[in-house]
Amino acid sequence: GPARAAAEAAAQRVRDARTLGGLDRSLRAEALIGSGDVVAEVSTGPRRGVLCVAFRPAPMTEGTWSAGAHTGLDEGLDSALRFRVQHAAPAADGGPPIRLGFGGLFNVGRSAGLASLQITPPLTLVSGWAPSIEIGLSAANVAELLGPQQQATHGALSLNDSSGRHSLRLQTSAREVLPGDHPSPSLMQAEMLQNTKASLGYRYLCDTRLATDASSSSACMGTVGTLRAASAEVAGFFGDVALARAECAWMRSTRAFGNAFLTCSAAGGFALPLAACGSTSVPLEDRFFLGGTFGQSLGERLPGFAAHGTGPADVRPGDQAGPDSSSAEKTELRTVFRFGRDWQTERRLEHAAVLPSKEEEVMQPPVDRLGGTARASVAATLHFPMPILSALNLRGFVTGTAASLVGEVRPSLLADLKDQGRASIAGGLAAALPGGGLLGVSYAQPLLARGGDELRRWQMWLSFGNVL
Repeated sequence: GPARAAAEAAAQRVRDARTLGGLDRSLRAEALIGSGDVVAEVSTGPRRGVLCVAFRPAPMTEGTWSAGAHTGLDEGLDSALRFRVQHAAPAADGGPPIRLGFGGLFNVGRSAGLASLQITPPLTLVSGWAPSIEIGLSAANVAELLGPQQQATHGALSLNDSSGRHSLRLQTSAREVLPGDHPSPSLMQAEMLQNTKASLGYRYLCDTRLATDASSSSACMGTVGTLRAASAEVAGFFGDVALARAECAWMRSTRAFGNAFLTCSAAGGFALPLAACGSTSVPLEDRFFLGGTFGQSLGERLPGFAAHGTGPADVRPGDQAGPDSSSAEKTELRTVFRFGRDWQTERRLEHAAVLPSKEEEVMQPPVDRLGGTARASVAATLHFPMPILSALNLRGFVTGTAASLVGEVRPSLLADLKDQGRASIAGGLAAALPGGGLLGVSYAQPLLARGGDELRRWQMWLSFGNVL
């Protein structure tokens, strides 16, 4: 928003600065010109020749209110719509005001919503870390498209550093299943849906992507820069969940072929139960899923497969799989060419997975996806402006994705990821929405699928922010 516009306008001043003090005064003046709600802070960087410039919202004065809404990525790197209302309440001792915030989030891909009350005391710890307290209520699978409805309550104490990149979070939560039209979960799924958990987590987020020039003909055609994100969590202090979970993601976007943009991404994660009760001790919200288009999280996207349409599944109570609708993987002998010894080509017969036919896709019984405890994916996307109907800001794209999802973390994790690999290619059209969102349609061709996978070649999707 205004902070980024002020930062881009000040780029030339940074290059021409001779002293740190002069740069500080210059950037403060530039920020005030860009927006009266923004202040700039300049400090020395980690090594000689590097400066840290931070643009932050101006501190709220006592008794004032503020409100705002925006779209973009949430902490899980999903496309989400967020809003927040803040109030600066006077402190009892007459000191700096206490900031109270009421916020909400709606995640389209997961059909989930969250409302929370956040209290930020006017104090800063060592090295600029600031604490905050949060109490919230959330609901998942509101539309019951991906499973039964759930609700959860949570309380958290967070510490955020001054750069906004690092965050520590101590959280307790309780989750339960709500009655609804979706069939009742099986005993195994109910165990993963209802739980209490206490955890300590760390998050790192660095997003240096910049939007393209809004005055050009390719205004909404993409971003340039790098996104790096990582998180780690340990649970088991009390409650019935004990696990260690880690996840990371990387995305790089560059210009290619003139007005086109090439985006490469990689993501991975695992959840390891610390109790002796097996993989089912990992709650459903901590498990990984695979399938869906660009409305899903960065590591979850796999065009050509339904959202949550791959991986371990549990047949719904009352539904039985027939003899012809087994989810077992089917293979056939195929002739393949490969390099043998001394890099000489050789021909041999190998068992290869067979994609399910359209009849077999229809015959599959209704199932609830249980997700996996480890996931890895890589993707490359080329998106480009379309000369037709330029008023609609149409863009075309082609993408290729390879991903894997396994049900249990074992010492043979790398081999398991290889055995459960899936791949697809896709192409489609997307129209830019106000605020950077995208509405699109795509057609995908799965190249590698496994038994029981739910395929969706034609897909429509909606995303908030420039998530491509």
